[in-house]
Amino acid sequence: MNDDKPFICWTYDPQVNRHRADIIERLLAFIREGMREHRSTALIDEFSIYETSIKSSLYERLRSPMAKPVAKRMLNDAGDTVELLAAAFLQEHKWVTHDSPIAAFRLTNDPETDALRQRLGAVAHPTVNEEGGLSAAFEVTFSNFARCCTRMTLIRTISTLLCLNKPAHGVDRISEELWARKIGFQRDLLLFGGLLGGFYLATAVGAVATQVCYTKPDAGCSFSVIHFLQRDGVIPSRWMSASEEKLVKDIKDRYEAL
Repeated sequence: MNDDKPFICWTYDPQVNRHRADIIERLLAFIREGMREHRSTALIDEFSIYETSIKSSLYERLRSPMAKPVAKRMLNDAGDTVELLAAAFLQEHKWVTHDSPIAAFRLTNDPETDALRQRLGAVAHPTVNEEGGLSAAFEVTFSNFARCCTRMTLIRTISTLLCLNKPAHGVDRISEELWARKIGFQRDLLLFGGLLGGFYLATAVGAVATQVCYTKPDAGCSFSVIHFLQRDGVIPSRWMSASEEKLVKDIKDRYEAL
């Protein structure tokens, strides 16, 4: 994070801490929104456990270990709220969803929301004519894909902002659900893109390829693609490096020609 400053600390101005705690709760609300209309009561219960765990960690960080409040002259510089949040998000986004499109989400006020959206290059959910047919379905699916990926990143971002040493209770089940939804949105995006062709197909392939087979130059890690050449998609115990290198090159050439 920026200058290694914690997002919330008892040596900050209490109003700053309260404001940042409200932001964490807004992030939780955005993740919770992605669980709407889910018929599994078990998943809903898991999210409640997760949310309670995060709020418990928030309380621990807001509570001063000293008997009296810290004198103003001893308060530490809390840094810039939007920059700390953006830095933590982008740090996790590269690893969690490989720099997928980012969906806009609200903070506690419009100026900070707008500043964060600009800093992240985030895109708002489109206003779509529901009678717009296939192109409208593509737009909505692209946004839903971005929203799902953003929620996956925010789960890790919250842990980073709160300096959690281990995953919060319930986070595994929620992450699994978001991952499954992400795969579904990827499928639909490629389907609608294929039916529409042209710009839509290029956009769909560009978004999905970076999630499954195309490694960006600055990614810091690379996809293995040998399973695409194997029966049942099983990674073999050994294989010819030339075979995988050929497929990697073909994917790279076609992707970069989009």
